[in-house]
Amino acid sequence: MKSELNELNAKVSGEPNGGRCEKAMERYLSLDKNEVLPPSLTIHLLRCKKCRTEVHYLSLAEKVAAKGLKVPLKIPGAESRKQVSLAKWVVCGAAMIFLLIAFGISGRAFNQKLQVAFYICFALSVCLYCSVFISTNLDYFVKKIEKMGGGRLGAGRL
Repeated sequence: MKSELNELNAKVSGEPNGGRCEKAMERYLSLDKNEVLPPSLTIHLLRCKKCRTEVHYLSLAEKVAAKGLKVPLKIPGAESRKQVSLAKWVVCGAAMIFLLIAFGISGRAFNQKLQVAFYICFALSVCLYCSVFISTNLDYFVKKIEKMGGGRLGAGRL
């Protein structure tokens, strides 16, 4: 009975597989970018050369269209931000560590409550230093991660 219905569908729709290709393409186009393909759609694309070719052409068209969209945005005020050299960050960090060690050695003569307060303030300043360092040099870290191969988060579709 099902085979007769499939043949009837094929005659009506004009497709040899009863409209399965059209349904598969609709399903493919309804997926979000880099979303995992459902197993039934994957099997259909592996078996059907026409749909596989169409999906391939769609992905190529998307890549070509995306190249034109990658235009750098000019944000007002972004140019005025000065980049602090990495050497200055290292010198400042080394000075902080040196001062911590120096206070630790000479701080034995001070009150112990004063030492605890100093170490808490110092820990907060180290946290602030690290967060400002990372936020101002975020582009540098992103480029290094992408260079190491960590920038490939999505593998794409078939």
